[in-house]
Amino acid sequence: MSDIVIIGGGVVGLTCAYEIASLGATVTVIDRQQVGLEASWAGAGMLPPGQCSGPSAVRNLAKQSTERWSQLSADLLEQTGLDNGFRQCGALQISLENRETISTEIEAWANAGVEAERLDTSGLMKYEPVISDRLSIGYRLPTMSQVRNPHHLQALKQACLSLNVKLMEGVDVRELSLVENRINAVSDGSTTIHADQFVLASGAWSEQLAGLAKIKIQVEPIRGQIVLMKLSEPPFTHIIEDGPRYLVPREDGHILIGSTEERVGFVKENTEQGIQGLIDFATSVVPSLVNATIIKAWSGLRPKAKRGYPYIGRHDHVDNLVIATGHFRDGLSQSPATAQLVCDYLLDRPRPADVDSLAFTDASYGDTK
Repeated sequence: MSDIVIIGGGVVGLTCAYEIASLGATVTVIDRQQVGLEASWAGAGMLPPGQCSGPSAVRNLAKQSTERWSQLSADLLEQTGLDNGFRQCGALQISLENRETISTEIEAWANAGVEAERLDTSGLMKYEPVISDRLSIGYRLPTMSQVRNPHHLQALKQACLSLNVKLMEGVDVRELSLVENRINAVSDGSTTIHADQFVLASGAWSEQLAGLAKIKIQVEPIRGQIVLMKLSEPPFTHIIEDGPRYLVPREDGHILIGSTEERVGFVKENTEQGIQGLIDFATSVVPSLVNATIIKAWSGLRPKAKRGYPYIGRHDHVDNLVIATGHFRDGLSQSPATAQLVCDYLLDRPRPADVDSLAFTDASYGDTK
């Protein structure tokens, strides 16, 4: 028996556990495999300086997370001795094909209060001389940051353990025991776990699990493939982004190249076409990467809410369940503020009025079969 059971041990679930356990609650985290090994681990660790589109609640979520990352990283380092790799490295935003989008993006960032410096070819090459001279337009986001996902997840895990959070790995929840409008327990068929409150943060698997409580959400897995390259020294220091594709340099010479967006269900594997496409993209942006060593490739399943923005909140028909899922590409970057909002729900603390847009409607409850 715990005060709170969190179903899902990715970055959102672990950050929620860390925050609420820090306030003295007893917490159990349940995961279908080892914690932190799905989409949270698979990403490249990019932390945008906010968000310049979408509902106000999502933009505020991104802004608050940006403001929280530095302190959260420092707290984790102090508590665990583990450096999660949080660094403000800046980013160059480019466009190989749709150059007309650059001006629109710069204006959107300015409206969001984020500095964005317009650049031509010489400006881009001033910041990163290795970049291709084919690029004629772009802009710089000086306050963009990054974190090393596996390091951050390990620090979160150790911090949770130090707060006596119980981690139950290899527990694939298949049953939710509903008594009137409350969940009494969850079970994998052999192990039953009771709690006063529950949090559902199961990423791409959240739709099925929410259905066990008769809550209808639409969250689909979107596969993303990534290639890891290595040079003896990092050839550039900025993150370089072109729409959904990116190059993320690490201080030790590793470079992450991503990412595809594929609707293939729960098939988590790499394809020759996907990997070659990423390599071709990387070398077209930074030609010297033809000399890099390809270390490995992997893929992950991002949880995309079909409505276009995440679900965060309670449902009127299940009053001791908080759902936090569907962040798509922003689960890592928005995890600090998401965890704070989940804690607000769990503790019945005041919340901004606009967060209601992230919750649910009466139409999202009923038979899900």
